[in-house]
Amino acid sequence: MRCQAQQLPFPDRAFAAIVTTFPTDFIISRNTLCEAHRVLLPQGRLIVALSGDLKGHDPFARFIEWLYRITGQREARVLDWRSLLASCGFEAELVNRDLGRTQVQLLVANKSAKSG
Repeated sequence: MRCQAQQLPFPDRAFAAIVTTFPTDFIISRNTLCEAHRVLLPQGRLIVALSGDLKGHDPFARFIEWLYRITGQREARVLDWRSLLASCGFEAELVNRDLGRTQVQLLVANKSAKSG
């Protein structure tokens, strides 16, 4: 389905979870995050894969890291995720996961029980 993330064509409380990878500016938008909150069930979860870092130093890993750098995907974003997500009714934490050759940073946001 094609749609704008700020106006999802789904009823309230339609999903248990939403997963998105390598966020772009539209995901960081308060409108998008509040819309995600709307379509999540109570106790629903929004998971954002913020980054994935290859740990190897082989030619393939170096090539992928080079691609990330030249496309601006390794630029650090300074953003207060917790406050932004809290303003939409989420409680959030950053989680790092080691997946063998890759280190993944996840933002895990749970729909607050008190927000319904």
